[in-house]
Amino acid sequence: MKRKEMEKGKGRRKKTAKKDISQKLIEKLENLGVQLERANITEYVQTVRRPWKVIAVNFGMGIARGFGTAIGMTIIFALIVIILTQILSKLISLPLIGQQIAKIVEYVNQYMGEASRFKIK
Repeated sequence: MKRKEMEKGKGRRKKTAKKDISQKLIEKLENLGVQLERANITEYVQTVRRPWKVIAVNFGMGIARGFGTAIGMTIIFALIVIILTQILSKLISLPLIGQQIAKIVEYVNQYMGEASRFKIK
């Protein structure tokens, strides 16, 4: 009888050991599933399956980035020009510049008048 009882005890231990192992395995699989969800594996697989979609999205983003850069730089340069013209208009007297331009125009007109006298035939 003792032998039979011992064999029953071993059988119970094996069953509980199998339950423990299967329980641990289930926990590890659930843990692995959670980690895969966190790693966004499904999105990666979809990306690998549809490379043209990725190319199209990246192309669109590049165009948008280019337009954004162009518009942003235009606005920044416009603001810089406005600020500089405001500063320079207060620092430099415009009539002085107008007088210099008038002198240059006179010199050009005189030169053109002299050049018209000496026509080569």
